[in-house]
Amino acid sequence: MKRLIASATIVFLATNGYVDELEPFTITGELINIGSDLKVIDRSEADQTTEEKSAVVFQTPSVVISHTDAKNDGTLKNVEIASGSFENGRITLEALIDQPIDVLVSVVGLGDRPLTLKTNPTPGESLSFVVLDYASERYNDELLLVGNSELSVESKAKFTISGDLSSITDKDLSVAIVEVRSKSGKALEGSTVATSNSIFLDNGTFLFEGIVKEPVVVYVSVRTPDYTYWGVVDAVVEPGARIKISPSTTSSSFHQNRASDLMAISETNGSMHTKVIESWQNSDKYLAKLDEYATTIKSEQQKAATESEEETAEGQEETSDTTEDTIPDSYDIFQEMETIKNSVLSPTVMSMKDPMVALLAMEIGVPESRQLEMWDKLANVLDEDIVARRVLPRRNARAKQIELAGNASSIVEGQIAPEFTLANLEGEEVALSDVLAENEFVLVDFWASWCGPCIVTIPKLKELHSEYKDDGFEIVFVSIDEEFDDWKGESERQELPWVNVGDLNGWLAQTAVDYGVQWIPTEFALDSEGKIFDREVSPEELESLLADRFRSEEQTEETDKSSTDGDVNSQ
Repeated sequence: MKRLIASATIVFLATNGYVDELEPFTITGELINIGSDLKVIDRSEADQTTEEKSAVVFQTPSVVISHTDAKNDGTLKNVEIASGSFENGRITLEALIDQPIDVLVSVVGLGDRPLTLKTNPTPGESLSFVVLDYASERYNDELLLVGNSELSVESKAKFTISGDLSSITDKDLSVAIVEVRSKSGKALEGSTVATSNSIFLDNGTFLFEGIVKEPVVVYVSVRTPDYTYWGVVDAVVEPGARIKISPSTTSSSFHQNRASDLMAISETNGSMHTKVIESWQNSDKYLAKLDEYATTIKSEQQKAATESEEETAEGQEETSDTTEDTIPDSYDIFQEMETIKNSVLSPTVMSMKDPMVALLAMEIGVPESRQLEMWDKLANVLDEDIVARRVLPRRNARAKQIELAGNASSIVEGQIAPEFTLANLEGEEVALSDVLAENEFVLVDFWASWCGPCIVTIPKLKELHSEYKDDGFEIVFVSIDEEFDDWKGESERQELPWVNVGDLNGWLAQTAVDYGVQWIPTEFALDSEGKIFDREVSPEELESLLADRFRSEEQTEETDKSSTDGDVNSQ
């Protein structure tokens, strides 16, 4: 089906050049709709027969390209240089410029706030972007450049990460997101690798350029919106670094969160990446174990599929497991891979021959048992600025993790719950002790806006809260989101009727640490004195506890009343 293209051309002079010196740059965009199942919805399909497709409203957002320019008096003004609206999911904008300029691409009309990205087009250049419009409010819409994020200026501090995943044929990567995220704490001023940088995979390839002023560890992830493919790898970038990302031979068969299924190779000699990562990841021993791991994963998946088919076949006799003794457990192989990695990284840290190499090894990850000791050693040998930015935050986080683990085993039934005072959405301070003083039964529930299992419990909790709140039952939600707007937005969507406070510091929020929260939702049932009488309470268990507490009391009161009335009548 042919697609109409919305287009516009505007002349923008960055200098006082003549018109015949101007050249156009072109920006094309595509709007991709992602359903609630995280699958791409093909808007070109005429047959809207499924329930979801018939419920989809294809929005037509507008796009504005702007540039910040200086007025004669030195103040800055925002100049619109091109704008238009999507038509049938596509848009093309064009502007005439006489030199590279920094522009802001804004997409308006998909939510309360525009989506924005910065880029630096040059005369004659063509750029592309995509907008991922998620049907579910649980996911944030995304605006991404396609294929590359090249820098228009040359710098000795520039690094490049390129990737080619076109050899992956058993997974659909036509809609895939590449993320490059720093793992090295606060960056030096002038660096462009922030918390997260994302681009859109272009026919299996990508190119990312950035600026770093010192060696840092970055996490590179390639994933589809529904995570049917998710490849990850660490890399070390430094000024002048060139890193090449490619799949391992059997990448698609890997489980997530267990091992890298992408390979990162440095194209510069003597690089920090070679010293810290290739020293183990590119060794014959590790690569052999990597292949063994992938083969085992594939065999286990096939075995699981076969067993599932047998379970559903009526009257099927149980088959003997002929592969149980010949296929090693994949997790054991993964642990062997970790041992190979740690056999290189741990001695690197302990020797301290090169403190920067030791720091990079720590940021990649070494066994938890000695991390605190190693962070303390680094704090004594590295520059104070690096220690403040990259060592102490990780060292203190590890100390909190140890504290959290201890509290997870000690904050249990029979103990007094830790006191806390936290702000609600209106900024009002709420003390747990005040809530306990006004209620007989309090449920403290740790949650976050991004936690699906937390959200699932809310309807039942609302039902129980409505039924028992007048009897002295209250719920205190404690959010461990990191962003206020995320907490506020989900709270308003859910219309929470109970006490809702936030300790917006993620998993290591002090309140979560004090309670030993290792996953969410985690609930604590408290009496009016703050004593814990149950932990990790499901809505069904809570319903039973509430009925025992309040309905049994009502029955006892009714029995006592009937008995008293009987005594009076008999007199």
